[in-house]
Amino acid sequence: MDVVLPLVLALTFGVGICVLATSGLTPAQMKHIRPIVLGAFGLRVVMSTIFAMLVFTRVFHDDASGTEYYSIRIASAWLGDGPPLPHWAINDRNYGLTYFFAGVLYVTGRYALNITIFNSLIGAMNTMLIYRIGLKLVDEKVARRAALFVAFFPSMIIWSSIALKDPLMSFFICVTLLSAIHLRERFSLLAVAGCLLPMLAVYPIRFYLVYFMASSLVGTIALGRKGQLVAGLSKQVVLLGGLAVIVVALGFYSNAATDLEVFDLEKVSSYRRGMASTANSAFAGDVDVSTPGRAILFLPVGLSTLIWGPFPWQMTSLRPLLSAPEMLVWWYLAPSLVRGFWFAVRRQFRLFAPIIVFALITLVGYSLTLGNLGAAYRMRAQVFTFLFLFAALGQYLKKVRARGLDDELLLLEHDRTRPARRHMISLPTARPVLASPPPLSPT
Repeated sequence: MDVVLPLVLALTFGVGICVLATSGLTPAQMKHIRPIVLGAFGLRVVMSTIFAMLVFTRVFHDDASGTEYYSIRIASAWLGDGPPLPHWAINDRNYGLTYFFAGVLYVTGRYALNITIFNSLIGAMNTMLIYRIGLKLVDEKVARRAALFVAFFPSMIIWSSIALKDPLMSFFICVTLLSAIHLRERFSLLAVAGCLLPMLAVYPIRFYLVYFMASSLVGTIALGRKGQLVAGLSKQVVLLGGLAVIVVALGFYSNAATDLEVFDLEKVSSYRRGMASTANSAFAGDVDVSTPGRAILFLPVGLSTLIWGPFPWQMTSLRPLLSAPEMLVWWYLAPSLVRGFWFAVRRQFRLFAPIIVFALITLVGYSLTLGNLGAAYRMRAQVFTFLFLFAALGQYLKKVRARGLDDELLLLEHDRTRPARRHMISLPTARPVLASPPPLSPT
């Protein structure tokens, strides 16, 4: 029953939610994206079931096992079947995930597999969200390719099949940034709620991400639709007012000083050395990033390791070796990622501002903080969702340019600030074809 009942729940409610999430699109779009979302959900459910039934496959479950145990304990206490869990048993800073999963178990039944099936559904929803973000920014084919990456990249499948917080964090981040894109185009209370409510949910789970999300959100709205330095004053007032209400209501202001200590470089350096000293996959464990100069010098190494690690010389144990097939594909996509990201920054920054700002802030923060490959490989999943969009854009840019087309063709439909270029292909002038050869002049 530990497996059967959760699977029945997945087949009934999970599949229905996937179908519902893909509604509201055009028939052609639904034809393409619905099989991807359903396939992403089904594959994750299969992996979750394997992890539940075969204990020896739980290679990446160090944190997940504790989360499952405490979530079941809390749900049992809420149902009156056990004593309440003492506060010291749960991390005070990021306690929210355990209670969130306990709520899932309270509703669906106290089976550990229900947690991972829920995460599987969230992973499938992330596929749908990146597709919708892509539709707002680029051509549908680019959005579909990005959705395929999110749906079927091995690491995205694995982290969505384990009781970890990363899929849920990606979901809240995607909702916030998609809502910011909608809000920049047209003001609505639903978009405002989509910007603010996810931050409420993120704070007790991974509190520092709230500051990354807020920075991206405020900067994006301030930039406005047409690139003005300040635009949409009413939107900014409502948005900042909503942020202020959240700060006061939840007491963020009283925790702000403690929260911001996380960004102090001396504490970052100490935390990084601690991670490196307690992990088998440590890298650059003796690096000091306690000053701005030292942090800047280390940043290229940290960024490259975060985005493209583990490298071949770092695959010295089972876990990094398991990532090798995926890394071969990811290294192959590296030129496309750079090409797409540079195009977005140089030519379409206004459109991509929410994603660019958030990705840069998060990548810099993690590259300075994470001192072991295992943590970097897992936590970068929150940014990979958006990097896949740039990689897909880079792939199609290469195709467009190879055919002699204007490289703005992929984005022209969404950029209303410039007139469309009617002549996308430049062809040489055709020479007249003579019916018969000219007569030869006499010699």
